[in-house]
Amino acid sequence: MPSNRIFSVVCPLGNNIHLTHRTWQGHTIPKHDAQDHVGDLESVRATVENPDHIRYSTDEHHGQDTGVYERIITGTTMLMRVPVLFDSPEFVHGGQEGRIMTAFVPFPPSGGNIGKIFWMADRKKEGKK
Repeated sequence: MPSNRIFSVVCPLGNNIHLTHRTWQGHTIPKHDAQDHVGDLESVRATVENPDHIRYSTDEHHGQDTGVYERIITGTTMLMRVPVLFDSPEFVHGGQEGRIMTAFVPFPPSGGNIGKIFWMADRKKEGKK
């Protein structure tokens, strides 16, 4: 793994997703540090590795290439939102490389450049394992 990466994971769609030191130290922490749980790398990792659902982005600049991963932070009622930029809109089919753009706890949870949910975890099925 290149030294600039904090972690790399594979999401449920089969995409490889990376968080870099540059994004984490240069954007996420400075812009969202006042929010509880934003500095928790494990919550960010869990959000992309095992999201509750994934939404389309409605961002006008790169929305078609961005998936918005969301997950309720374990032990809380707070939603973690992690936008991931991919090389193409084909990320919905898997096999793409993606870069985490930021991570934050939105307030209100319904605000921002988020579109429709296109993938949802089957937690009932997971509980039967």
